[in-house]
Amino acid sequence: MLSLNEKSIIIKIIKKNKLDEDDKKQIISILSKLPTEDLISLLGNDFKHHTQNYVKWGWDFDSAVKKLMIQNFFNTNDLITNLGEDDLTSELIGILLGDGNLFSKNYQNQLDISLNRIDDPKYVSYVKNLMETLLNTEIKISEQKGKGVSLRVYSKLIIKTLVNLGLKVGNKVKNQVGTPDFIFKNISFIIKCLKGLFDTDGSINVDNKRDIRLSFQNCSKPLVEDFYRMCLALDIIPSPTIRYDEKRVAWRVDVAKKDSILKFFQIIKPEKLKEPFRRIWIASKLIYLNSSEAEQQTIHNKIKLWLKQNNKKIFEYSKKNAFFLKDICEKTLGITIDNDLINKTISKVLDLEKYMYDKSRAEHLTVLYENLRSTLRIIEYLIDQGEVNIPHRQTIIAHLKKYFKEKNLDYQKWLNENPKMRIGINDNNQIRVFPTELRNMLNEIICKILIEYKNKISETKIIKLLKEEFENQDLIIMNWLLNSPKYNQPTYQYLNDLIFLNKKLIENYINKEKTNITLLSKDPFVPFDRRTITLMVDHLVKMGILKHDE
Repeated sequence: MLSLNEKSIIIKIIKKNKLDEDDKKQIISILSKLPTEDLISLLGNDFKHHTQNYVKWGWDFDSAVKKLMIQNFFNTNDLITNLGEDDLTSELIGILLGDGNLFSKNYQNQLDISLNRIDDPKYVSYVKNLMETLLNTEIKISEQKGKGVSLRVYSKLIIKTLVNLGLKVGNKVKNQVGTPDFIFKNISFIIKCLKGLFDTDGSINVDNKRDIRLSFQNCSKPLVEDFYRMCLALDIIPSPTIRYDEKRVAWRVDVAKKDSILKFFQIIKPEKLKEPFRRIWIASKLIYLNSSEAEQQTIHNKIKLWLKQNNKKIFEYSKKNAFFLKDICEKTLGITIDNDLINKTISKVLDLEKYMYDKSRAEHLTVLYENLRSTLRIIEYLIDQGEVNIPHRQTIIAHLKKYFKEKNLDYQKWLNENPKMRIGINDNNQIRVFPTELRNMLNEIICKILIEYKNKISETKIIKLLKEEFENQDLIIMNWLLNSPKYNQPTYQYLNDLIFLNKKLIENYINKEKTNITLLSKDPFVPFDRRTITLMVDHLVKMGILKHDE
């Protein structure tokens, strides 16, 4: 039997919105004390079927086997999810209707989302983060043939919850699926669902008239009709008819009016427009189509040869094609297609107003610079936030100078007080350059957490506490890095590396042992050199967190 205290712990844990790894370990440890019959009574027939996998060990299993059995059961039958009638769930539903699938048969309950890991790598990371936030379970990632990647979850509760919200299990085309009714209850649900649908089955095209055109295409007619209906609810006017494409065996709706396209980008903020390879493709194609006839012909001939060499008939978006088009445009036209030209080209085709100066905008840029310490990073941040009108780096500098002049403040002194911070990622998607100032602050927070918990706390719990601290301190740079599709994975890894190192330091601190920095730098799990470790330790000593002999 469980004690009153143990029962109280279980109730407190289950009431939480989301369970972390420490919560799961604690509840598994308590439940493993119960006889198997009591566990079946508590967890239901699904657990009874689950126990059949362990019958070779006997019916009332020993504690170790019982813990393993319960843990594996919870991995596929979650205690709780964060799914509901809300914005994030609405976006996930849009993604599932586009590139997802639900499967449930003979105790196998599976959710799959298939994406393109080569051409849309940032979006793969974005969707994985969204799934982790909502589903509260492990996301299994498996690379498919070609460019594909599958994000997969096994869970009866998740499938059951999504079905209760209005999704259908099985073949989406055969079922001719539509959007769940609850999406139409709220404008913000519509916006998020449209985002999920467009990011999966939508496209941003550049037509021969040198204009951008949006389209949404799906094999389920009711879903395309719902996309049309949701656009109208936001006063985004699609083309009058929904067309059937016999070649692709799919229904299609276009958004061709420039004001509606701009409104779509500004309201929906699709991840598709944020993908750097796609932005290169869109801008390069616009630059190509706006060149002289002779230049166009030269580029056209190179494209034809490229298609022949690659055994392709259509020159459409891909990472490879984007860089090829960029390269031939640069060589033919004698230009450099950098981020500033890409942003300027996309702004121009959308007839966006010039990024004019105003005081509130300049104040915002000042705050961003103080937090991000780089005009290039400000641009990356604005793109990640879904802004359409992106300023040139020189424009940002000009606005900052004008703002400081109006306020009668010393611009150069302010710059010196806010020196540039560099963040560099290598080819293995790992952080190799990180600002010392920011790293020192992270080490301080991590060490204080470890000391408070006497070094007995999981990495998952520390990350959770760090994120809460970032929110409390309104640390724009860390909140952005952890949510940016480009930076989030290397940032999480960097935090885990810092946690591992600091655990070693605090272990020595608690045991009153001296830290051998040379030996520590040779640890294969510590990715910092001797000099960097020395600088980190010296700072912690200076702040009084560690003593001199640590």
